[in-house]
Amino acid sequence: MSTFTVYFDDPWWVGVIELDEDRVLRVYRHIFGSEPSNEEVLDFVLNHFIARTTQPMVGVPITPPPQRKINPKRAAREAARRMQVRGISTKAQEALQRDQEAQKQERQRREREEHQQVAAHKRQQAREKAYARRRGH
Repeated sequence: MSTFTVYFDDPWWVGVIELDEDRVLRVYRHIFGSEPSNEEVLDFVLNHFIARTTQPMVGVPITPPPQRKINPKRAAREAARRMQVRGISTKAQEALQRDQEAQKQERQRREREEHQQVAAHKRQQAREKAYARRRGH
């Protein structure tokens, strides 16, 4: 099951895709910027939805709520309440946070490697310069 929610997260409009696959919640976030028109939302769903959902993403395991018989009036009130609630679920926020943390660690690892490469290159240049001074060039 999947849901797509568009809400205002000051200062931008954000679209959140929540996918429930085999009891694992995966969340994808798209920042629209200014308030998207119906055409922009439809274009995103038709053209970019599949590309977003095929990207690897950290998921959060979820447990299904216990099944119980619900009074039809209560179900209607709950559905109306869900339609009015803005934002995303707590599990979705947790999934986004885990993914951001994974991206942060990957970025830190890349930056550390680049820094080490630059330092090694500078050391090599210093050695070559010192060698050239000793040789009198």
